[in-house]
Amino acid sequence: MAFTSTALAAVLLAGMASLWSPPGRNLPMDPQVSKDAPGKFVTIGGLKTHYTVQGEGEGLIVLVHGLGWGWEEAFGRVIPKLTKESTVMAYDIYGRGFSDGTTKSHDLALYVSQLAQLLLKLEAETGGKSLKPFTLVGYSMGGVVVSGFAKEYPHLVEKLILMAPAGVNIPMPPAAQIVKMPIVGDLLVRFVGASLMKSELPNGHFAGEDFDPKIRKYREEQLDLRVSRHAGYLDSILSSLRHMPLTNNEEILASLESLGFSIDIIWGENDNVCPYGPASEGLRKLIPKAKLHTIKECGHDDLVENKAAELAAVIRKIHNN
Repeated sequence: MAFTSTALAAVLLAGMASLWSPPGRNLPMDPQVSKDAPGKFVTIGGLKTHYTVQGEGEGLIVLVHGLGWGWEEAFGRVIPKLTKESTVMAYDIYGRGFSDGTTKSHDLALYVSQLAQLLLKLEAETGGKSLKPFTLVGYSMGGVVVSGFAKEYPHLVEKLILMAPAGVNIPMPPAAQIVKMPIVGDLLVRFVGASLMKSELPNGHFAGEDFDPKIRKYREEQLDLRVSRHAGYLDSILSSLRHMPLTNNEEILASLESLGFSIDIIWGENDNVCPYGPASEGLRKLIPKAKLHTIKECGHDDLVENKAAELAAVIRKIHNN
């Protein structure tokens, strides 16, 4: 199963959202919080998407985050290391970061559509780069999103990078299985979710409980902010768990082998969230042409935190070759 460490526990807290959110509603971020957003906003289908475009280098790198965090939390340490040579675009998937949420099903079609429409709207701001072949990077659940996009719009993808991606058929954690159950999962989440979310933070790090206290503090603060001030956060996580192919995206992944763009995989060898061994082996069987880049002493969250410089170096090398 592919979650960031916080998102793995978020499966429990997310369930309660469905108890009070009727279908078809837009769920915006608290306006008092949104005014401090680090990026810009564009409206897609009545929903505001929070995004950033940085750098003026050759070519475009598009970054897609995972289940639990928005672009700033996921790529805040990575983007500055890419913008000297490239233009970088990142955005918040519906319900994450500062983007509006919705009680519609958070399935692959919704997320692929969001990205496609965003690229169209940002043609002028990117100097036309968003509608020319670019490097597309997906992290964790973002790996599912970019694989679906690449299958639908292969002419827009020059290079595909999957970072510790979801989608391979590996066992789903018991908590995730339970939360997908109607009512039972929602009620379980209501009573035990909040504390479990924070207790799972060490699972994303090579150092376990001893991971950087500054990073822990930042993650906990961002989590508290999202849960308390974003009406769509919990709905989006629960709906993604129930409707995204997080452990059964193999058909789409296998279809990428025959497409014309290159594919690279970046993985921390100590990933316990999207387990490096079985998941990377399964993925390479599905996409034999893909090249695997392994980062040592690296857990799932470490990849974009204390290993951000090493990660950015690999992305730059792939993008520039």
